[in-house]
Amino acid sequence: MNTRTAKLLLSILVVFMTLTIINVIVHIFKNDYVTETAVAISASNSVSFRGVYIRDEETIEYSRGGVISYAVDDGGRLSSGEIAAYVYDDENQIRINERIAEIDSEIAVLKKIQNPGTQEVAQPAYLAGLIENAYRNIIYSKESGDLDKLRTEKQELIIYLSTMQYVTQKVYNFSDKIASLETEKHSLESRQVDPTDTITVPHSSYFVSYTDGY
Repeated sequence: MNTRTAKLLLSILVVFMTLTIINVIVHIFKNDYVTETAVAISASNSVSFRGVYIRDEETIEYSRGGVISYAVDDGGRLSSGEIAAYVYDDENQIRINERIAEIDSEIAVLKKIQNPGTQEVAQPAYLAGLIENAYRNIIYSKESGDLDKLRTEKQELIIYLSTMQYVTQKVYNFSDKIASLETEKHSLESRQVDPTDTITVPHSSYFVSYTDGY
């Protein structure tokens, strides 16, 4: 490589370095760009209707002793040979399993609420509307006697109230509550026992916990 070529390459390198330095300086001091706050929102559309359905019921009988705990909610899909229910010696085990499931749900909700993005997305005014709507739904469910809906609406209200506390910084985190729930869960798990028996379905079907003759 001769001297002339070396000088040319050096000059090109100097030019690129100079442009890079100028570009960095411009981006540091130039702040005339416009920013906007983006809020995540979801919408849904639904259609209400009344209908009639006919099902071919098949009763699964169990002649042994024990307390039955269903493994699937009404309307749940089961494959052939899948477990429909567990059998325990007493109801205490069923209560323990139900409480563990409740704790897992509570922990999941609290962790979701204190996610770093929650404060940026959830707005107090929007949450206030959700809280008011959930409260109205609770009153309606209570007056109509729909206990299942009442339980669901109550859970929704707790979620909205907890989120409002976190967003407005009335509470900074739920670490103590989560730790308390996890301690309770470990205590309950130590008292869990395996079911004495299981009840399976003979073929694919939809599960219901009762029969009505229809």
